[in-house]
Formats: sequence, C-alpha cells, structure tokens
Amino acid sequence: MSAVTSRLSKQQEMKLCSMLSCSRLSLLFKGSVHGYTGAAFHQKCDNQGPTVTVAHNISGYIFGAYTSKNYAQTGQNIADANAFLFSFNEREMKKDPLRAFRTYHIKGGRGSTPVTLCDTMGLEEGASAGLDIDDFTSILRGHIQGKYQSNPSMPLQTESPSFCKEPGLKDKIHTVVYVLDSSKVKLLSDKMIEKLAAIRRKANQMGVPQLVLLTKVDEACPSVAADLKTVYQSHSIYKTMQKVSSNLGVTLSAVIPVKNYSQDLELDIQTDILLLNVLIQMLRATEGFFDDLYHEQE
Repeated sequence: MSAVTSRLSKQQEMKLCSMLSCSRLSLLFKGSVHGYTGAAFHQKCDNQGPTVTVAHNISGYIFGAYTSKNYAQTGQNIADANAFLFSFNEREMKKDPLRAFRTYHIKGGRGSTPVTLCDTMGLEEGASAGLDIDDFTSILRGHIQGKYQSNPSMPLQTESPSFCKEPGLKDKIHTVVYVLDSSKVKLLSDKMIEKLAAIRRKANQMGVPQLVLLTKVDEACPSVAADLKTVYQSHSIYKTMQKVSSNLGVTLSAVIPVKNYSQDLELDIQTDILLLNVLIQMLRATEGFFDDLYHEQE
C-alpha cells in the first residue's frame, strides 16, 4: 500500500511552514483517502496538538485555518487567540516571494567589528504585501532571529520558535536605514509614502534614529555618472534628496547618496568613499541612540 502524501507542492509547503514558523508539516488526514466525514477527521486529528487544515478549489486557490489548540469532541467552544485563516494561490506566490531576515557582520583587518547589518523584506503598496509593520516592530525590539522568513500576510507570533522572548541590547536595532532607488523616487505612490510614514512613526516612537540610503545616483544623473565626485554638486540629485526628505519626514542631512557596485569587477575609490560615508553616518546615529539611552537611565 502506497504512503499517503500531501497535495501541496514543495513551494506551497514551504510557504505554510514560514507562516507557522515550523520546519516541516506532518500529514494527519486526507479527505480523498480517509473519507469526507467528521468522524474520520476527528479519528485522525483529535489530540494532535497545533494543526493546520488545508483545502483546494478548482481556481488554484488554497484555503486553510490554523489552531494552536487540540481538536477534541468536548461539545464546548474553545477560545484560541493564536488561530487564523489564510488563502493564497500560485500567482500570488510568484509575485510575492518570501524573504528571509538576515544579519551580516562587518569584518575588519583583524576580524569582526561590533557592527552588524540587518536586511529585511522591502515595503510594497498592498495591505498584505511587503514587510509587515508588526514584524518591523518585532525586528526593532530584537524579537526576530536571523533567517526568519517574512510573511506579509501573517506577522511572527510570540509562540513561534523564531521569536526571541527576552532580547538583549545587542539583539535590538539601533539605527534604521531605508534604501531608495534615486531614479524611482518620483514614482513613489501615495500609498507607499503612507506606508513609509507609518514605519517611520513606529521607529520614532521607539527612539530609533533613521537614515535614507539614496542608491544608483549615477543612473539618475549623467554628470554624476561621468564624475562621481560631483554628486553633491548635482542639482538634480539635490532636488531628489529634498523630495525624499519632504516625503519621509527626515532631515536633508539624513539622506545619503551612493553609487551601487553592480557590474563593476574592481573596487573604485570614489564609490568606496560614498559607501564609507554611509557607514560613518550610521555609526554617528547609533552613538546618538546610545547617548539618549544612557541619559534616560541616569
């Protein structure tokens, strides 16, 4: 007799695992095999701990429900604050790939430095797309561990293995850096600006300083492409910096222009100078964060 297997594809199972913050799923019940009856369902699923129920339709959608409580035929209503419903399809999965929260340690000539950079999923216009504001808050507070798979439709739950319940000061974010493509600043929609404003307000409430990394300045201005040293003399780059400052509500000095390494095979001193300036401004902002923290403690 062949083993009973799930209808979920590998990608679909990975998406569910990321939503549930688990490493794998174990199939308990399959209606087409065990029968579409309540008795058959309860025989296989009762008292199995947290479970996720999945259903498919002919349009390619997957629907489901998660509960952290045991299924049991008690005849009583069971309250579960962690329960939720979900739905997705293959097209949405291709448009909205999962993105891991990653940390990168900067190394110096004699080993690691005390500087750690964290990278998250980017923002998107939709209410259930891009980085979730609750996940952003958890990241700032140090609750999210490295390699956590962000899921726009379901923020990290406190009972998840990826949730750090007692983060230390080193686990928290001390400076937030937004990365914007300088050639696309004019294309920012009102919805995206509103979402950025909501994220910025959350960081402000927590006293975390914020900077803006304005990338690809060489693609936004021909004169800068010809001579990177003229980046702070370029009128068009200055106007773009002003627009970013106004839209995001940050000071002009917090908007830092840089050129990306993309097709370059060798290091370029002018590119490195701009990137080093970013790191210096990040360190200064972080020092300001700690100064404020120590003053509050005093």
